[in-house]
Amino acid sequence: MRSFRDQRLPNDYEELLRLERQLNRGLRKKLEVQPVGSRPYQAYNLFFYCNGYVDELGTTRRRHHVFLEFPKVYPMEAPPTLKRVSALFHPNIYPHGVFCLG
Repeated sequence: MRSFRDQRLPNDYEELLRLERQLNRGLRKKLEVQPVGSRPYQAYNLFFYCNGYVDELGTTRRRHHVFLEFPKVYPMEAPPTLKRVSALFHPNIYPHGVFCLG
């Protein structure tokens, strides 16, 4: 019998693809979803395309890379983790790259 996590991961993948299709309607790409590993995917490289600050000096960049991972105890004991890979300045992102989801 498959675990609840293994049953849920394919649905999460389909939801990410649905979000990618929804956001990319029109002329400009806004989200790119790249699964990591094999099915059921447990991690993703996500690329967001929007202007954003990368430091306190006001430097901006259009392409931002974050890493989304579903831990072994997901969803019953822990939520997914989201960590920035490329520089991004935001009050809800810790200096080591982890997002404050609370």
